[in-house]
Amino acid sequence: MPAPAQTSPHAPPRAGLCATFWRLWFAYRRGTPNLRRLIPDKVATFRFPWRACAVACVPLYGLHLAAPPLIRRVGKLVFPIAALVALAACGQALGGAAFGLLVAFHAIGVSAYLDFAHPALRLARPLAIAAAAALFLPPVAARLAAFVVIPVATSTGGVLLINPRSAAPVPRPGELIAYELSSGYSGGIRVEAGIYLGRVLAGPGATVTFHPGTYRVNSLAHPALPRMPTEGALRADAGQSIVWPTVFHFSRAGGVFPVERALINDSALVGRPYSRWFWRTPTP
Repeated sequence: MPAPAQTSPHAPPRAGLCATFWRLWFAYRRGTPNLRRLIPDKVATFRFPWRACAVACVPLYGLHLAAPPLIRRVGKLVFPIAALVALAACGQALGGAAFGLLVAFHAIGVSAYLDFAHPALRLARPLAIAAAAALFLPPVAARLAAFVVIPVATSTGGVLLINPRSAAPVPRPGELIAYELSSGYSGGIRVEAGIYLGRVLAGPGATVTFHPGTYRVNSLAHPALPRMPTEGALRADAGQSIVWPTVFHFSRAGGVFPVERALINDSALVGRPYSRWFWRTPTP
């Protein structure tokens, strides 16, 4: 029996499993020489502008690539300080000014890069970039900051800083919490949607009854809170708490808060106030 033939190391590789597909494909290409004309040249040669997107999204990147040396050095020094002040002074005028400085430096970096990469329309571009940064950066920054801190208006007109990472435990009676409330119309009053501050009156299984000047949790009486009704009752089931808001967003100034909107599911809890935020001690 003859020995099997040895494959030469200089022989081309054998066709793989896709050989039939490629034979048909190249036969089709040979029969349609104008196939490339079906695809526009701009589409065929398109390259995604990764660097321009990075300049628009990454702070200081535009300054690093194209800004003058002096502005680059000043930006790298001032930007992190302004970011820290904007976070520490969240909800205050100082924090707003620091955030405006962040927006300004980012817009300068984007404008400098585009002037370097595309010199045309050099005068109109900075104004357009500044307007776009002022329009889009605040909501984006607010969404990112919401993972760490959520500012909520108080009844005194100030701002209370909420820790969203403290939303897991079940609310306890007497504590102040921030919670989401959907919009709705009840009792002639439209309640606007948003994040509310409220005091927990009772937890699951408790019943709250309302009387003139007081409210009772089971049998224990307490002084009535603002905009409470003078009659009625409310019971919290499992996974619910009875929370009375401290800030009201009504369709009109006066009126009694709809008592059924005080029944809050535990899943609506946003967080609890920070006991301390940098150098500040927030107060309700």
